[in-house]
Amino acid sequence: MGFHNKWGLSKLSFKQSLRTIPLLISILGMGIGAIAPLPSQAVSFPGSTPSGGAPPRTASGAPRRSECKVVEKADLNNDGDAETWLTPMTAIVPVTDTVQTAHTHPVFFIYMPQNTATSAQIVVEEKVGVVALDADDKPILDENGNPNIRYERKEVYVNNTLSIPSSVTDDGPRIVAYELNDLDLEPGRTYEWSFALLCGNPEPFTDSLWGEITCVQSCSTDTNISRVQDLNKSELTQAAQDYAEQELWIETLSLTAQLRNFDQKQWSELLESQGLGCLANTPFADDSGAEFTVQNDPKCFVDGNSPQF
Repeated sequence: MGFHNKWGLSKLSFKQSLRTIPLLISILGMGIGAIAPLPSQAVSFPGSTPSGGAPPRTASGAPRRSECKVVEKADLNNDGDAETWLTPMTAIVPVTDTVQTAHTHPVFFIYMPQNTATSAQIVVEEKVGVVALDADDKPILDENGNPNIRYERKEVYVNNTLSIPSSVTDDGPRIVAYELNDLDLEPGRTYEWSFALLCGNPEPFTDSLWGEITCVQSCSTDTNISRVQDLNKSELTQAAQDYAEQELWIETLSLTAQLRNFDQKQWSELLESQGLGCLANTPFADDSGAEFTVQNDPKCFVDGNSPQF
C-alpha cells in the first residue's frame, strides 16, 4: 500500500516518460475554476542543517570543451563588458541535499542557466550498506560496539539523452523538471544521483549536480489522484502541507508549484525555507508566456552569496 494522506492522494501522476514538465497544472488536473479564495495557511517544509560534507546544490558552469557554452557572465550594466556572474546550475532540493519521495518514479527539478548543450545526463546509483570485515572476516565494530557499515554504490540508471528545453537555449534560465518513468526506485532504499549537461559527447562538460534520494518504505507506483481536481485552493495548500509534514519533497514542491500562478508567496516561502528563495521568480521551462532572459538572472550564489549550510 502506498503512502496516502487524508485527501485520498497517493502521490503525483507522471504519465509520460522522461519529458520536461510545465507548471504541473495539467498533470494534476487542477483547473482555474477550482480555485477558492486565498487561504491563510502556508506550506512549510522542515528546514534543517546538514552534517559536514553534504553534497553541493550548485555546479560550476565552466565548459570543459570550447564547442559548448553555459552563460556564466553577462553585461547587465550595458557597458560593453560581460562582468556580472550569473546563477549557476542548481538543484531544487532541500537544504540537506537529500530528497524523500513516495513515488517510485522520481522527478528532478533543476535551475538551468542558458546554455548551448545538446542534452543532459542523469545517473542514479543505489547505496548498498556492507558490514566492514577485518582480516579474519569478523565485523569491525565502532566505538559503540555496532558493526561498521561502509557503502558501496551500484549503478541502476543512466540516461544521457535528456532534452534541453528550447526556452533555456533560446531565451534564458529556467526551472526544468525531468521525470523518470523508466526508473523504478525500491521502497526503503537510498540512491545517489548526479546531473550534468552534455554537448555531443557522452562525457559531461560541466561539473555535476548531485545529491541523495530515498524512496520511503511505503512508496509505490500508485498514481490514484482522481480527487485532485475536486480540491479548492485551500485544500490543495493543505494537501501540500500534509506532504511537507511527511518530508516528501517532490510531492510538496510539485503541488506548491501549482499554486504559483495564484499565490506566488506560497512558492516563494517554500523555496526560501530551504535557502532557495532567490530562485522563486524563475519561470518553468514550459511557461510559454514568460519573458525572462539573462538580464533577469537572480544572481543567486555568486559574489560570495552562496548559501552557507
